[in-house]
Amino acid sequence: MLTFGKDRRPELERGDVAATVADAVGLARARAAEVGVSVELDAAAVPPAWFDADAMHRAVLNVALNAVDAAAEGRDARGGSGGLVRIATAHWPESDYVGVNIADDGPGVPPHRAEAIFEPFESGKGSKGTGLGLAVSRKILREHGGDITVESRGVGEDHRGATFHLAWPRHDDDRSIGETRAD
Repeated sequence: MLTFGKDRRPELERGDVAATVADAVGLARARAAEVGVSVELDAAAVPPAWFDADAMHRAVLNVALNAVDAAAEGRDARGGSGGLVRIATAHWPESDYVGVNIADDGPGVPPHRAEAIFEPFESGKGSKGTGLGLAVSRKILREHGGDITVESRGVGEDHRGATFHLAWPRHDDDRSIGETRAD
């Protein structure tokens, strides 16, 4: 709640996106093991970036844990088959953005809820969720000059899941937060 409610400027340090993501995935895998979901990580080489590693770790972990819960829900709806989360680091050279893609094979996100899920206290988990995880994650990404979006590959009976895209500018040594690279 404090992270969401307090305006703050990220403490940027040159860091390794793949290492930060791998650490968050390690924690998500512990939860995934409890609910019978597999988590795959493709920590592709990403150029060093300037970001607040603690904040980005929190954002990635929030989304990864949501993906684990969604995959478990999808697995249960399919009668016990599946339950997979795929997490991959990425670099988009054309925009010089870095980020993470987190995909699950859960029930997906209905199009009419695609933006609502990022609102504070909005939870699809009923009493199991606080509704702050995605709101906090979006706030962190936006503090870095980036954003988080969701793409649903299928909802309802298909249970093909959703992919969350977390992306932010890589920031060069001589750039400050909020400035973007001219293409």
